[in-house]
Amino acid sequence: MRKLATVVPTILAASLVSAWAAAAGPTLETTAKDRRDVIVTIYNDNRGLVREVRSVPLPQGRFDLKYADVADKIVPQSVHIVSRTDVKSVDVIEQNYKFDVLTPARLMERAVGTDITFVRENPANGAETRVKATLLAHEQGDVFKVGNEIVIGSLGRPVFASLPPAFVSRPTLVWALENKAAQRPHDLEVAYLTGGMTWHADYVTVLSNDDKQCSINGWVTINNESGAAFDAARLALVAGTVHRAGADVDRDGLLDTPKAPPPGAKNGGSFSEESLLDYHLYSLGRVTDIKDKEQKQIALLTAAAVPVTRVLRLTATPSLSGSPDPLQENIHPKVFLEFVNTAASQLGMPLPMGTIRVYKADKSGGQQFIGEDSIQHTPNGEKVSLELGESFDVVADRRSVDFKALSRSLTESVYEVKVKNHKDEAAVVQVEEHLSGEWEILEATPSKGEKLDARRQRFTLNVPAKGEATLRYKVRARFD
Repeated sequence: MRKLATVVPTILAASLVSAWAAAAGPTLETTAKDRRDVIVTIYNDNRGLVREVRSVPLPQGRFDLKYADVADKIVPQSVHIVSRTDVKSVDVIEQNYKFDVLTPARLMERAVGTDITFVRENPANGAETRVKATLLAHEQGDVFKVGNEIVIGSLGRPVFASLPPAFVSRPTLVWALENKAAQRPHDLEVAYLTGGMTWHADYVTVLSNDDKQCSINGWVTINNESGAAFDAARLALVAGTVHRAGADVDRDGLLDTPKAPPPGAKNGGSFSEESLLDYHLYSLGRVTDIKDKEQKQIALLTAAAVPVTRVLRLTATPSLSGSPDPLQENIHPKVFLEFVNTAASQLGMPLPMGTIRVYKADKSGGQQFIGEDSIQHTPNGEKVSLELGESFDVVADRRSVDFKALSRSLTESVYEVKVKNHKDEAAVVQVEEHLSGEWEILEATPSKGEKLDARRQRFTLNVPAKGEATLRYKVRARFD
């Protein structure tokens, strides 16, 4: 009985294969020339979602469909095909991804163990002679057998009578399909994930002469190294970190078509923005060509007269539990430029992460680069703080004035920060002290400042032009 149980499924499987082979119809091929529509969604993590529609005449019955011009870095497990014309009549029996691309090296690898004809040309008279040899090895160099001799190296120009089976000129999806309806053209929608696609934002900011306003121009930079080109594509960009596990294309509902931007959008009519679960989707309101091995920049937003604040900030981490800190001299505060992402500030749309480069005009009117910083994804209503560099004309000295160990776990420290301003205008300097343990500011001049969190206290000093100001504070700290 065991023998019969083994034989019967084997015979049945063989019969099914034979039946499919007998019933299989023609092999069709579709290329990018058949494409009627394509939507490309690009994520921040070197990944893209391609959804395209091709018009393909499908015969009745069973047949194979070769689907060429897909991305080289396609994720085969994410592929989904459906007929928009008649969903119920077209069934997918099998899917294959053929990526054994024809190259000279692969052709030689597949020819190991076979006879190859080589053509040699006489350099003196141009006469050609042919030599037949058996290729014994190729991986680390060609080894041939010619007659009874073993030859290493080139024998001339190889000539092949035919190609080995299963080679493709480019990566190709192949489906075994069955169409239960009559022959007619079908709009086939195919979606898949691919690697090799990235995007990020770049911003150019020009600061006003009085440092109180700026203009901001945002650009989207797209890199396509997927191995495929997408002409006249509708483009969408997803801002946010998408979890990769189980992130294949939704089989029941693909991404909606990107929407056109609303009239008067603050992005200048290029991109519209909408929430997508916990992410943000930016949709380009026109089609664009996305070429392979290409970097493309598209305008994202334009904002003028954005209110900004220039901030000078000193930071330090004093030692509260050990010996007094050493004297620190000629400390230059860092320069920050801050603005709020709101409609009142001429912005008010989620800003995707990227790099902001800041310029300011000199006395002759020429724009000079004064610093850059990166920002994370910034929702509407949040503050943006850009670190541009260090102030040249404002310097500080910081020293420990007094230190007492009241017990093994309790200390009191006194610190003094003297800030000197060599500019012709007054300066406001934030002194931010990073403190440890359970601490309390006992006294401070000119003011006690503001406790930002469990580790930071911020003091504000108004330093006159060509003058100086001093912060002095006493802190008690307890350590477990």
